[in-house]
Amino acid sequence: MDKLYHQELFALIDINNCYVSCERVFNPKLNDKPVVVLSNNDGCVISRSNEAKALNISMAVPWYEIERDAVKAGVQVLSSNYPPYADMSQRFFKILGEHFNEQDLEPYSIDECFIRLSNYSHLFDLEQYCRELVQKIAQWLGLPCCIGIGYSKTQAKLANHFAKKSIIPKFRGRTEAIIVDVFAGVKSANPHKPRLFALISTTLYKVKCRIICVYSLCCNIYQNVIGIHFL
Repeated sequence: MDKLYHQELFALIDINNCYVSCERVFNPKLNDKPVVVLSNNDGCVISRSNEAKALNISMAVPWYEIERDAVKAGVQVLSSNYPPYADMSQRFFKILGEHFNEQDLEPYSIDECFIRLSNYSHLFDLEQYCRELVQKIAQWLGLPCCIGIGYSKTQAKLANHFAKKSIIPKFRGRTEAIIVDVFAGVKSANPHKPRLFALISTTLYKVKCRIICVYSLCCNIYQNVIGIHFL
């Protein structure tokens, strides 16, 4: 495990369903409802809530193609409102700046940022640090986030992707963490190479998965929930 501290570590943090999440901060009545935000002139869908995704509404689909069925399904449709999105983005990056040095932050988009973690891995528990960061963003801004961590930006991006796509079984009560081994059942050319694990938690007030920490990578992809820890 000591060798891990001598390797480069990167994280990718982003806001889940950014524009929809911002709209929900401004209007909590949209919570738990299918919501889409449209592009300029209400042309295409550019942000979808998880409930809208469950209705098989695709990203960038022209609104006129799905309007009739979406309205019938109770989808809440909103025109994009970029000034408040930009304000929330600035607040998001300000919090990141309070946790990491400016030279370790690489903004990727309005709601995404790569973070070089190499200088922090020996200072504190990265899992706990990321947990606290995600919780602070949720508490201060009301925005759900995911963090993926890996030995390259590509790995961090992949880890972040699995945070959003991970399988979460139905349950009653609250979960503290779900551990996902995304390469379970896949043989590795190097059996000593660490596998990719994701620790996903839920908050007490919103049952939404958030990735906490991911280690390493193999080249094949397979998802399998290998452990659930209940509070």
